[in-house]
Amino acid sequence: MNLRYWIAALNNKRAIVVISAILLVFIAGFAITYRYLDARLRGNSVKIVRAEEGAFNPATAPLPEGIEIITQEEFMLAMQEDEELTDEEFRQAIEREFNPDDTVRVDAIDEIAKLGIIDNIREQKEINSNIINILFLGDDARLHQNRGRSDSIVLISYNRDTRTIRLTSFMRDILVPINLSGEYWNRINTMYATGGPGRLINLLNDIFSMDIQRYAIVRFSGVFALVDALDGLEINLSEEEAMSINRIFPDFDEVSEGNNLLNGRQVLAYSRMRAIDHDLYRTQRHRNVLRTIFNKILDTKNVGDFFTIATFALDHVETNVPLSEIIAIGVELFTGSKPVIEEFRIPIDGTFNHAVYNKAHIFVIDFEKNILALHKSIYGSAVGIRTHDFTFPIMDDQPETNEQPKTEPPEELENGNADH
Repeated sequence: MNLRYWIAALNNKRAIVVISAILLVFIAGFAITYRYLDARLRGNSVKIVRAEEGAFNPATAPLPEGIEIITQEEFMLAMQEDEELTDEEFRQAIEREFNPDDTVRVDAIDEIAKLGIIDNIREQKEINSNIINILFLGDDARLHQNRGRSDSIVLISYNRDTRTIRLTSFMRDILVPINLSGEYWNRINTMYATGGPGRLINLLNDIFSMDIQRYAIVRFSGVFALVDALDGLEINLSEEEAMSINRIFPDFDEVSEGNNLLNGRQVLAYSRMRAIDHDLYRTQRHRNVLRTIFNKILDTKNVGDFFTIATFALDHVETNVPLSEIIAIGVELFTGSKPVIEEFRIPIDGTFNHAVYNKAHIFVIDFEKNILALHKSIYGSAVGIRTHDFTFPIMDDQPETNEQPKTEPPEELENGNADH
């Protein structure tokens, strides 16, 4: 009896040791995999540092001299003349974007570091702990050039209380002070090229009194490879957009006005086109693509799609968001009711002039009105928000500068926002 008892006890101990060993191997493997994936995502991401004293300068700054106000029609004509590619050149450039050598992972910070100093992100106090802001930066340089500028600047704001995802586009041509004393001014899209995501985030936080700390840099060509991997996107096209896509890709199935299932190349062409209308439309198309991708991801029940998305993120995304936070947000988004996706745009209508400065076509905006509108859009209130009293040309003196284009914009452009 005692012998049987000790044999059984010994066997139980062996079983416990074996099970414990298996668990330890599993835990160790998970920990190693987790650390690898976290390092792969964040890589050499920009650090968040405590702001030095005097880093934030609320001083009033005058607009620089030499700004020439022009009409919207003149601005649009200049943009059309700036579109140098023919339909055939456009198609060839898109094919180059899909070349395997062009779509492999690129450490965006390393590429920017070659161009100059990389700014750290200055720590900011959260305005609302239930709202997560992530600045999405897409490399949207001209198709035939290799630039470090980011022409796709979209703030993704997730409100955990209302389960709302808000996409806010910052127009690339907004004229901003590089330093708040107003000594130097440039387009907002040059900040990423000269100082990385940290410089752009610090500028947005300084000027618009925001609390952005997270970012994601996405090589735009990779996004459209993802579109093909997800079997296309359904996009609503205008007649001019459909005609343009058909001219660029005459060998593809013809698309028409209304809803169409577009492949990656067609979606890339849709996102890039600007000569047919105006840059306000192009940023709307960027938001349309992001919104459609978000909805497709949130609606998918296919495990293979999740694997495809994860592989894409590892190969094409550079971010400072920890993997633990990505997992937590993902679990939250995929449980409960489907989040609502809404849109906004800076500058809002009626608060900007088209202009030329240093031979560049830019937007001169009313900062105060846009700061207040941005905070009301994301946080629901702008009470107590610090604004900057930049000198601004009187809007009533140039009524023609905000004329609507001959082709009426989508309804959502009228007030700089759209709810979906």
